[in-house]
Amino acid sequence: MSRQDIGNWVNRGQPPEPELTRLLAVYLEKDVVTDGATLRPYVTALREMAEAGTSDAQLAGYLKHVEQEVGRPQETGRVRQLAAIALWHIARCAIIRAAS
Repeated sequence: MSRQDIGNWVNRGQPPEPELTRLLAVYLEKDVVTDGATLRPYVTALREMAEAGTSDAQLAGYLKHVEQEVGRPQETGRVRQLAAIALWHIARCAIIRAAS
């Protein structure tokens, strides 16, 4: 499973941080290349929260906090919840893969 041309990041055994960063950048309307370092602490926190058993609803609350910190206008609850669900699933895939 270490071949770089098969499947997706889960199948290739890659870490979830690039995917989490990409999705968070899209959600916050940031550029993943230029703002990646700025987003890193938030990505780390999201992953650690998922590892600690945080629900997607709690991640949505954290995203509201992140929106405030980066100066982005607050998103509607529905859009924030969808982003939180996607981020939660990315993090949980990595956890489940590591456990198996």
